[in-house]
Order: sequence, then C-alpha cells, then structure tokens
Amino acid sequence: MFVESLPIAGVDGTMRNRLTNASAGGNAHIKTGTLRNVRAIVGYVASADGNSYVVVSIINDPHSEAARAAHDALLEWVCIRDRRKASRKSPRR
Repeated sequence: MFVESLPIAGVDGTMRNRLTNASAGGNAHIKTGTLRNVRAIVGYVASADGNSYVVVSIINDPHSEAARAAHDALLEWVCIRDRRKASRKSPRR
C-alpha cells in the first residue's frame, strides 16, 4: 500500500530524527520536500481516536529553512487534537 511506503515520523527515512518523543512519532507517514525557499510535507497522520488525516503543508518563503518547527507542530496538533477534544466531552449518562 502507498501509505506504508512513506517514511514514519521518528522511525525512518527523512523523518527518523523528527518527532521522536512526540505523539506524532510512529503515527505519521510523511514525505518531505525541499526546493530553494520552499519546504513541504505531505502524508497521513493517525489521530489519537483512530481517525486518519491527510496533511499537506507548503511553506514558500526566503526563510523557509525555519519551517521544520512549524511542520512538526502541525503534525503533532493533528495527532493529538482529537484526544484533547475527547477529554473535554461530558461523560454519558
């Protein structure tokens, strides 16, 4: 399957040293890309509630080398956002 061919965050490929101690580590299959003044990520993130999301982010800026932190924060947010939403729900009666 195509998803399984993508590097896993915190495990292998260009993502092996990223998100190693984060919720997204091991839960995101991400391809990275670079051009002059451009940084990009694309792939799939498994969220805390078991849903999978497609993620695409392209940063086109002369300072795009600073995009890594923003991309990592996006992946982490997608991975944990449903967990936070679920923890705010009232218990069923």
